[in-house]
Amino acid sequence: MGSKQITNFDGTLTGKLAEKFNLQPESFMKLLKNQLVSVGRNEPPVTNEELALVMMTLDRYNLDANMKQVHCFRHKGKMQVMVGVDGWVAFAERQKDFKGITFEYPEELVDSPDGKGRKCWEWVKATCHREGREPTSLFVFLEEWYQNQKGNYPSPWQSYTRSRLQQKAYCQAVRMGMGFAVWDETDMEIMTEKPDTAEASEIKMKEMSEALKVEPDVADESEHKLAEADLTNEMIEEIE
Repeated sequence: MGSKQITNFDGTLTGKLAEKFNLQPESFMKLLKNQLVSVGRNEPPVTNEELALVMMTLDRYNLDANMKQVHCFRHKGKMQVMVGVDGWVAFAERQKDFKGITFEYPEELVDSPDGKGRKCWEWVKATCHREGREPTSLFVFLEEWYQNQKGNYPSPWQSYTRSRLQQKAYCQAVRMGMGFAVWDETDMEIMTEKPDTAEASEIKMKEMSEALKVEPDVADESEHKLAEADLTNEMIEEIE
């Protein structure tokens, strides 16, 4: 006999997402709290408002919390939702008009900015292709996005320098070409830098905020704005 299908969709977002994973709503909420959302040891527990923000992101972009496509953490007291590269790929591949990302690189490799990473291209040009639209091209530069080694242990930027720069180029192309307005892993790294780099991080974050002002399709955005306020209140009441 096959496993019994659990039906949880009762018109609420918690029920809708729980049904997707064949879980009871209570079990789904525990999954979010214990596996998806990270809080510091001395920080207060996750709030209902924070869970509502996470669920809205999962639902709006159809992301899979169980496949590590999304990571959530607090920064300066506010919950931040970060989408890993697998989530960016999944989002892009689900769009019917998405026709892929192409890359261009310079012929020569250069040293990493801190001298501790692998040799890498100085830049990567990424182009997002969509059916019926002009391609969207942009450059990402190693010196702008590379994260210096902190302490004695290398990060992926030191061990997989070219791969990380290409991933950043992919995310930027999807962001600008498809209107996927969320943070990626490099954005998260910048937000959590040490205080001695806070000023440089603030400048870079402002630049990224401008880049994030890419609107999704008008119909989707209008529908989202009309429902967002009521949806948030309903979810908070439902969690309680």
